[in-house]
Amino acid sequence: MKRFITYLFTYENGIKGKNIGFIRTDQRDDTIDMEIHVQGMGRYQGPAQVYLLVKGDGLQGIPIGEFSLGQGRGTARIRIQKDSFGENAFDDADIVGVGVRFGGQYYA
Repeated sequence: MKRFITYLFTYENGIKGKNIGFIRTDQRDDTIDMEIHVQGMGRYQGPAQVYLLVKGDGLQGIPIGEFSLGQGRGTARIRIQKDSFGENAFDDADIVGVGVRFGGQYYA
């Protein structure tokens, strides 16, 4: 079992900015559970896509779920099976992070 917290930050021109939330991850065997919390995004409302960031031939973002933000905040729980990615097979060691995309921006 592997547990960790990933903090989400804004990035502008490659420079890390403010913290906008976190993702709590619990990885067991072939199951990954994530609890996602985003805040402080002003009045943004709309969908947010969650990606598992995997290294291989460059960095690849594999979409794993979606949730909605309202008034710049949102919470989601996502459970994924590692074997559910079809042709996107990877090892645990290949996972380098989690990213969230909304409002035309990526946050990692």
